[in-house]
Amino acid sequence: MSPLSLTIFLLSIFFEVVLIWRLGQNRLWKHYRWLLAYVVYTLVVMDLGAFVVYHLFPGLYPAWYWDSESLSMGLRFCVLWEIFRHTFAHVGSLNKVVSKGLATGSSIPILLSGFAFWSVLFYISHDRLHYLYPALERSFGLVQAFLLAGILVAARYYRVRLGRNVWGIAIGFGAFVSASTILFSLVNLSESFAPYMQVLSPLSFVSMLAVWTWALWVYAPNPAVGMNKTAAESAALVWWESWTDTLASIKRTRNT
Repeated sequence: MSPLSLTIFLLSIFFEVVLIWRLGQNRLWKHYRWLLAYVVYTLVVMDLGAFVVYHLFPGLYPAWYWDSESLSMGLRFCVLWEIFRHTFAHVGSLNKVVSKGLATGSSIPILLSGFAFWSVLFYISHDRLHYLYPALERSFGLVQAFLLAGILVAARYYRVRLGRNVWGIAIGFGAFVSASTILFSLVNLSESFAPYMQVLSPLSFVSMLAVWTWALWVYAPNPAVGMNKTAAESAALVWWESWTDTLASIKRTRNT
């Protein structure tokens, strides 16, 4: 392990420990359970567990690394859920409408990501399965970045103000998944980008942890929603009807 990699590794552990401590010290874990689960998993399995396996069972390390990283990609949806539920928790109608909008709008990037992933899986040979992870990372990252952007755009559209906690979680997470998607896309294009990815990807993760630590140092929830429930329902209905009309127009244009 190079001095730079060791420094990034130690910084990752430092921020994870401090973040878990602050979540416990301020009893924030009651509000951000899913985020806590993701951070604890990262500390115990991906950092400390990987360190032990690397030094005591080096032959098992590659499988441990890929499996833990793959599970981590799935757990990132827990962070997205944390952002979503805190953003639209005060108005149930917005929660339902934005959920439908994200489900409909995310179908395109999900289909494209799935096609790209299975294309890579089909063409690689068994001795090159390590290329599967960059494709998986890129596909998951694209969908997660799109969903986060949808949540933030919907929050701005409905004038939902974000507090320090949720805003910091969203900004840190968005920067990380965007950087990961770009880096692993470059690796899929050319292996020459792999050395840069091995440094920049964990560095972006540490940056996310630093932003989260700042954001969650104190409990600062979202301010009260600026519109009442009736107004929110009316705005949500107008948005959903316009989206439905847009889809219908696209279908009519395609059929002509």
